[in-house]
Amino acid sequence: MKLDKGNPLAFKSPKIERLDKAYSALIEIVKEYAERENLSEEDVLMLTQLLVEVYSFKKAEYIIDHKLNRIGLYLNTAFCKAFNLEEEDNKRQYTDLLYLKHTKQLLTNE
Repeated sequence: MKLDKGNPLAFKSPKIERLDKAYSALIEIVKEYAERENLSEEDVLMLTQLLVEVYSFKKAEYIIDHKLNRIGLYLNTAFCKAFNLEEEDNKRQYTDLLYLKHTKQLLTNE
């Protein structure tokens, strides 16, 4: 995921990259179909507006999902630290190995 430091909403996740590719492909397909079927400018404009609307909605959904996920992780970590609750993985990391300073031995705590 690439972040833009100037704009916090401008980032590229794999979902958004696939959405951009699909949008570009659909716009080209609509143009080709319009030429083949001799559609009026109004019809082409209506189809492209529908595509833009759906594209914008989906892109906003992906951005909000990404931001809420990051906020959720942050809040989970903050509450654990605030209430001195360590996650099970963190507790285990600290208790797996015990270093005895005076004997300079590494013991496994099982």
